[in-house]
Amino acid sequence: MARRLSAVSALLALSLSSCAFGTGDGIAWIPGHWCDEGTAKAAASADWSKAKTVSLKIRKKDYDTISLPVPDEDRTYTTERYHRAFHVNTDMFEPKIVRLQQGQAYILRVTNTDKVSHSIAGKDFFMTLGIAKVSNAGQESKRRCIAAVTIASGASADIHFIAGKKGIYEIEDNAVAFLPGLGDAAFVMVE
Repeated sequence: MARRLSAVSALLALSLSSCAFGTGDGIAWIPGHWCDEGTAKAAASADWSKAKTVSLKIRKKDYDTISLPVPDEDRTYTTERYHRAFHVNTDMFEPKIVRLQQGQAYILRVTNTDKVSHSIAGKDFFMTLGIAKVSNAGQESKRRCIAAVTIASGASADIHFIAGKKGIYEIEDNAVAFLPGLGDAAFVMVE
């Protein structure tokens, strides 16, 4: 059983590492040919002094405790000991929906107000962008085709890009990049 678990773990790690690669600057990149070439060319010639700044904030993690009654064997709610406390994570993006115009230049500023680092992952969205520059906590990355950005506690990341393909995209707050559904989501609408 232990060998089977080790083999499954190794295969999972190998498959995740083939999706994106880290660079030591908090940027998970993917091969350049996966990203839209047309918007990448537009980003290289854009006038960034006219770019609109869009803010996305990862709100500080709060935990609320709720108590739900659980019935006794006779389906009554008579004793206090049968109430169970559940902790609810209220960590979230603000705003939940970001609207962009196709072909426009933007600077997406993602600020992490939590006490721990967060990874924002949105490979489908990032692949459609023409990224001119990514700076994370003041450190500029050389990568222009990205899948996720990990932002340290209290830090910000700026992504300079041209909005690419029209559509609705999901950006997730993942503790572990590329494992969807583990965190809150924001939606980006490119019109």
